[in-house]
Amino acid sequence: MSVANFVKQIPRLVLATPFRLFAIYVSLFCVAVAAVFIYVNVAMQGFLAHEAEAAVQTDFDFLAARYNEGGPAALGPAIAERSAASNNGLYLLTDGNGRWLAGNLEAVAADLWATQGAAQFAYRKRGSDARQRQAFGVVTRLPNDLHLIVARDIENQETLKRLLRTAFLLGYALIIAIGAAGAVIVSRRMLRRVDEASSTARAIMQGNLAQRVPVRGHADEFDRLSENLNAMLDRIQDLMIGLKNVSDNIAHDLKTPLHRLRTRAERALQSSPSPEKLTEALGSVIEEADTLIQTFDALLSIARLEAGSRSESFGPLNVCALLNDVAELYEPAAEEQGLSLVTTCASDAVMIAGEKHLIVQAVANLLDNAMKYAIQPAPEGGAKHPAVELGLEDRGDFIDILVSDNGPGIPEADRERVLQRFVRLQPSRSIPGSGLGLSLVAAVARLHEGSVSLEDNGPGLRVRLRLKKNLVAAPQKAPGEEAEMVTHAA
Repeated sequence: MSVANFVKQIPRLVLATPFRLFAIYVSLFCVAVAAVFIYVNVAMQGFLAHEAEAAVQTDFDFLAARYNEGGPAALGPAIAERSAASNNGLYLLTDGNGRWLAGNLEAVAADLWATQGAAQFAYRKRGSDARQRQAFGVVTRLPNDLHLIVARDIENQETLKRLLRTAFLLGYALIIAIGAAGAVIVSRRMLRRVDEASSTARAIMQGNLAQRVPVRGHADEFDRLSENLNAMLDRIQDLMIGLKNVSDNIAHDLKTPLHRLRTRAERALQSSPSPEKLTEALGSVIEEADTLIQTFDALLSIARLEAGSRSESFGPLNVCALLNDVAELYEPAAEEQGLSLVTTCASDAVMIAGEKHLIVQAVANLLDNAMKYAIQPAPEGGAKHPAVELGLEDRGDFIDILVSDNGPGIPEADRERVLQRFVRLQPSRSIPGSGLGLSLVAAVARLHEGSVSLEDNGPGLRVRLRLKKNLVAAPQKAPGEEAEMVTHAA
């Protein structure tokens, strides 16, 4: 990125949330560092001052004892002794006119003598040309118009204080600089990811539904968000494609029955038939209308199921008993068509949480399809006895409801496609149906957090409807609101 572009982005970076969070963090950190520095500085100064005061007090007590024992005559030799014994000890004894009598200090500022007690002052040692240094000591006026200074060199302590202040200021500036740089870097990185998501959203709004948010493979929160957004976009794209396909299929599959319905009604009006013929024509019109109504009801049912809303009728179900009840309903039709219908359950006590009428409807659709195709011509290789099997397998957290037939089956390449709406593999449409049965079964499976898979039964087809056992119950509906039943779709 060029310098000019970076400068243009500075206002945007500064207003970004990461930069503001970094600024708050750095500010709090600086406050904490300042508090620590102040505490350390005060504690150190107190400790050093206490050390200097203790040393000065020790020297002063020693000299005071000598003075009390021998008077002024003993004080001079005592000061000379202490001056020779201590490197940091500073001493000065003068008369009333300020003339040097003893000690290792040069004459000090005249105003210092006006001070009584502790004082900090600049000094230079006697016979030294070095610059002045700082000292802390006690100024005392003695009898006989004598003045005594007992002090300690604190220049190193003052230097240490200055170094600490400089280090603190430099560290403070370094923290702020690093914090600002870090805020800019993080802000640019986060804004880049946000811009990628925004660009994807704009492209999708402009009609490019295939656009997806980039995933960088860092396994961070942005990648997780991108993966979830992409999954959502995949689902939206599937729904949009499904909606388009449904519209196309409705126009194609419903045009023929509507045209047939109109033709029969028109013929009944034009031919002046007998009452019996007219009744027969009206009956066929009603039959075609019922077929259309069932198709539209099935579409509405699939739409409700794909919305993913569970009704209050979710509850515990004995699946084996449910399958036996459905099989009992279909046994007369199976016998009439020369089919054998066999039901097997791995366990009579398999319980799940689900919506009974939806599962019954899904199993009924599968049985209806299996019975229609089981009586179709046998695959090459010999005759067969048409048969349909209804089974149940316990898979731990899931159950599998199996519906098998020994009909012509479905090619492997078409097994995913037939789960879509209005998909029928017979171009001639000789077998009755709307192509919505398996779509409704797939919608029921998704509502129960399961799936539908089609397998080879050798010969024929085996449909595996997998449902989750334990689902969280849905919220209760408002009083008076009734659950809608799903319409059968062949």
